[in-house]
Amino acid sequence: MAEKRGQAVKYDTGAEFPTEIIEWKSGKVENSLFSFIDLCLNKEKIFDYWDIWDTANKDAIELGARMARHINKFYTTGEKIILSAHSLGSVAVLEIAKNLNPEINIYLFIMGGSASVHDYNNTIDNHKNIKLVNNIYSTKDFELNVLKRQHPTLHPIGTTVLSPNRITVTNFEASIAHSDYKKNNSVQSIFREFTKAVANHN
Repeated sequence: MAEKRGQAVKYDTGAEFPTEIIEWKSGKVENSLFSFIDLCLNKEKIFDYWDIWDTANKDAIELGARMARHINKFYTTGEKIILSAHSLGSVAVLEIAKNLNPEINIYLFIMGGSASVHDYNNTIDNHKNIKLVNNIYSTKDFELNVLKRQHPTLHPIGTTVLSPNRITVTNFEASIAHSDYKKNNSVQSIFREFTKAVANHN
């Protein structure tokens, strides 16, 4: 189940166990994220609007901090939570993971993430409640590779493997367009298998 502006919405995730999907609506965050998505669809204009990306990235960090506070109110010690995200959502998820109650067990499923490899590796190493991580990436992701050219010091997790020291991340290399992750049958199958691993994880 998910709550969307007070209305209950059912989702078929194929998860191994009942899954709560939280859709967080915010005019400020939503507008900047959708502006960036629109920008990516108009590739000839992409270099003209980096302020949109920077604003969206800051908004995603703010969103993650707010989501962490929300989750901490309703999840208790020992519970499991899967944080699944695509693209800029990986920035929000990173902020959630940093701010969650350390007694809540975290499982990360990231697709085409724009967040920094260094930041993710560091967070996984420093937060022992992060138990399992799946990272689906593509070295040919157009949008993320354009982002790398504009920000040479940024290495998005959506273009390479994650390799923290504390645990082994399951990395999958895909040949998927940046906007196609969530509707790809192979990715959905990987997610279902991930939920089985989470259900059986102690």
